[in-house]
Amino acid sequence: MNIERLNYIYEVSKTESISIAAQNLHVTQPTISQAITCIEKELGVSIFIRSKQGTLLTLEGKNLIITIKEVIEKVQELKDKGLYYQDGIYGVIRIGTITGLMGVILRVFSNFKKKYPNVQIDIVEKTSIELVDDILNQKIDIGVINFHNYLPEQINEFPKEFIFNNEMRICVSKKSHLALKETIIPEDLRNETAATYSSGIDPFTKKLLEIVPINIIFMSDNTNAIYAAVNENIAFAISTLASQDEPTILNGQIVSIPFVSNIVSTLPFGIVRSKNKQVKNLNDHFISDLKKELLEMYSRALKL
Repeated sequence: MNIERLNYIYEVSKTESISIAAQNLHVTQPTISQAITCIEKELGVSIFIRSKQGTLLTLEGKNLIITIKEVIEKVQELKDKGLYYQDGIYGVIRIGTITGLMGVILRVFSNFKKKYPNVQIDIVEKTSIELVDDILNQKIDIGVINFHNYLPEQINEFPKEFIFNNEMRICVSKKSHLALKETIIPEDLRNETAATYSSGIDPFTKKLLEIVPINIIFMSDNTNAIYAAVNENIAFAISTLASQDEPTILNGQIVSIPFVSNIVSTLPFGIVRSKNKQVKNLNDHFISDLKKELLEMYSRALKL
């Protein structure tokens, strides 16, 4: 049975006219008439009856047209899925990110999945060093990281892209005595209390602890818990400009202050990728959307 002929029949059933159906489908009237004859002969029933009112469905035709419509829709669904596979827009996005960007990535993925429903995501949150290690060991295909000097040299063998310079920030409660400062230097943090991530103290924090004594109240991989401690003026947090899409920062409950020191004030921020060619097309599309969102977030953060 020819699916094109079924399309002709369905169009005639909607328009009740062979001539109008032919115009809509850009074919000749004899082509449609021949299609109707062939399908009726194949099924052994009359689908249409021709009258002064037009080309109308018979009783049998009214029952058959329901199934014909379902067949046409299923064939179109099959074609649509085929296009996804032809374009390579299917599979699993294996991505890792530094802390503070989980919400951004999930927001991008939510919109991405509306366009490409066959795509899934596997996401982890770690330090930049750990993410590069995951790239090297083929555990992830995309790493959203800070490119600091402590990364393994092997990173130079992988495709990478810088997006912007990530400014170091100190996040404090608006009730903190530090909140009115325009910039913060290491000495300002002497004997202050911090909440840090338990996935591993990054090299920047280690260097800071060597310069001034800081009390670490707790370590957690829960970003919400860390910002809750900051919001309650229990601790400060070390952050970056790329992690400012936090609601309590956006609404002013937490103040994000530039950190100035000879340790490091900015870090190149961007994306490193695996050499896995099987997911290149998928990752190209996702990274394109992710970069747009990150740059918009960066623009918003600069205005804070």
